Amino acid sequence: MLNVNTNTNTNTNTNTYMTLFDDALIGIFHSTFDGKFTYANKALSTIFKYDSPEEVISSIESIDTQLLAKEYNRAEIVEQIRRTGKVTNHEVKYQCKDGSIVNALLNMQIIKDIEGNELYLEGFITDVTSLKEKEKRLEENEQMLQELNEELEATLHQLAANEEELRANYEELKEKEAMKESYECLFNNSLDAIVHFDEKERIIDVNTEFMQLFGYKIEAVKGKHINDIVDPFQKIEGHLTYEALKKGDCQFRETVRFDRSGNPIHVFVKGVPIVINKRTVGGYAIYTDVRFIKEAKKQITTQQKILESLFKYSPDGIVHLDMNCKIQKINKAFIDIFGYTSDECIGKTIDELITSQEYFEEAQVINDLASRNEKIEVDTVRRTKDGTLVDVCIRGGPIIIDGQVTGDHAIYTDIRARKEAEDQIKYLSYYDKLTGLYNRAFFEEELKRLDTKRQLPLGIIIGDVNGLKLTNDVFGHLSGDQLLANTAQILKKACRKEDIVCRWGGDEFAILLPHIDKEGIKKICKRIYHLCEESMDTPIQISIALGYGIKYKEIEPMIDVMKEAEEQMYRNKLLESKSNRSHIINSLQKSLYERSHETEEHAQRMKELSIVLGKSLNLDNDKINELGLLAILHDIGKMAISDAILQKPGPLTSQEWEQMKRHSEIGYRIAETSPELIHISKYILYHHERWDGAGYPQGLKGDEIPLLSRIIAVVDVYDVMTNARVYKEAISHQEAIQELIRCSGSQFDPTIVNKFIRLFK
Repeated sequence: MLNVNTNTNTNTNTNTYMTLFDDALIGIFHSTFDGKFTYANKALSTIFKYDSPEEVISSIESIDTQLLAKEYNRAEIVEQIRRTGKVTNHEVKYQCKDGSIVNALLNMQIIKDIEGNELYLEGFITDVTSLKEKEKRLEENEQMLQELNEELEATLHQLAANEEELRANYEELKEKEAMKESYECLFNNSLDAIVHFDEKERIIDVNTEFMQLFGYKIEAVKGKHINDIVDPFQKIEGHLTYEALKKGDCQFRETVRFDRSGNPIHVFVKGVPIVINKRTVGGYAIYTDVRFIKEAKKQITTQQKILESLFKYSPDGIVHLDMNCKIQKINKAFIDIFGYTSDECIGKTIDELITSQEYFEEAQVINDLASRNEKIEVDTVRRTKDGTLVDVCIRGGPIIIDGQVTGDHAIYTDIRARKEAEDQIKYLSYYDKLTGLYNRAFFEEELKRLDTKRQLPLGIIIGDVNGLKLTNDVFGHLSGDQLLANTAQILKKACRKEDIVCRWGGDEFAILLPHIDKEGIKKICKRIYHLCEESMDTPIQISIALGYGIKYKEIEPMIDVMKEAEEQMYRNKLLESKSNRSHIINSLQKSLYERSHETEEHAQRMKELSIVLGKSLNLDNDKINELGLLAILHDIGKMAISDAILQKPGPLTSQEWEQMKRHSEIGYRIAETSPELIHISKYILYHHERWDGAGYPQGLKGDEIPLLSRIIAVVDVYDVMTNARVYKEAISHQEAIQELIRCSGSQFDPTIVNKFIRLFK
């Protein structure tokens, strides 16, 4: 059933194609291999001039003998198809039914079945007879056109010869006319004023420039004597004359003539004789206005003076060189910069004179640029007469006169100040101004540079200075700056030469250490701690918390190593915080004993007396402990007072006293920075308040003053009175008691004074 349908479809398709072939505009045929048509469409029968396709099929037994022209062999065409698969646009001639010949294009192929067996030949024929006839006519027309062109060219050659003869005659006439026109054009359009005069020096004609220069119209000057026009007021002698022209004196000279209004005009005058048949019949007077030339000369002179002044007084050294780079001229600035006199320079090669050996190659490059007339501008170094190397900027170029290069000029600008400024800027961009260490920007650049496999293991130390805020608050920022500067010196001293130490920011420092292991970095940290313990040049002893990290593998991110170092530093700072604060307080106390009249014995006596007095006032143990600590540290603020005031043997001035009174506030701020002392900070602040309110710093009175401050005030005054100081002698116990009684109720709390006195009964 499937095969039946398939055959049915195939037959249907074949019928459709044959219907299309029948209606096609080109000839289509099927034929056997021996040359018999099996199918022909209508167009084919029309081409071969048969009445119908059926007649073609039935009438032609052999295509080769009945249809093809004699010069074609159908068997060869079929063989070609077998070789190549088909023939395309093969030109063929066919003999029609009526005996006429048709030119056609043949396209033909072999039709095979699905097994590859040859079935028949299928061909398509296009009639191109009319096209061939048109081509033939076109060729004939082209031939005719070629012949006509040749005839025309011969005619044109003849015409050209005739035209050349006519042109020669015309040019001869034209030349004579042109000479006349040329003279008139020269006369009328000359930039010089021209007068045509006769033998009697009367004006025959003047040109436009003459009328403009002297202010006349042609009617006003014709027939007039030339001197009456150019010298109307007869102010000059030695005019141009006809007689002089006859003798050959053209009288070319600079002189003055006058316009119609009598205004002087600077001119060059030249006379030209008019000679006809060897006889001078008149002449021309030519006046060239030279006022602009004089003005130009004046400007040129001024310009030359300006250029000479610029050369002479320029702040830059200027040198003129010949084509061999030999010095022709130098200015004063060149002498000032390089120290040579003019005589020492002239004729010398510039590089021989001021270029040191290491810059010869660079100088040759500059000379090559100059030889190519290229612009030069380069910062470099040159040598002075005494051998000093000077930073200069060299600029220059060719000296061109009338379009010809005659040498070169070189300008030397002393840029030492600029270089110093640039170096300073560069220094500031990579260094910390306070400590002299590298800054964070440089550190980050170096971190990128060193973060390579070649530098491993790469270590980093992060440090944070302890007590900077306390130092700033108590002693001022100058002391804080000194603390940072001293710390920086310690870090540099403790590190290796190849290590990079920088101030990271604020009170933090960072160190990059290439090629270092854990033991090596620990040793450096240990040296830093040791040097800090030995430092003695700051108000408080230098103390720093450190942390480190080491990068061993290339794949480790450096940011993780830095984070490790920071975290370790913060852990150490936290663990050591209490110890550091105690260390700082002890350091301050020690410094106080060294710098002032306060002594450790004074503090110890005050502590003992204060505790006894506190117990007599029934204070609890916590207050007793606070009182003992306060007795030792109540004057800790004196650390910030200058030595001149603390050690002054005589009375203080009012200004000095104001400075001294600040010590209680400073002591308060010191205590506030330490958790171990914060509970006694207010007692330190108020221990110089008076019972009557006349004390300092806040003028508290009576019970407004904390009890422990009132106790210390009494004990402190007693111990000072009974022990000698540099500025006073000691008094007796009884005298001190009398003084306390006298000031009881005004300076001191009366109750505390009474309790204190009873301690000695």
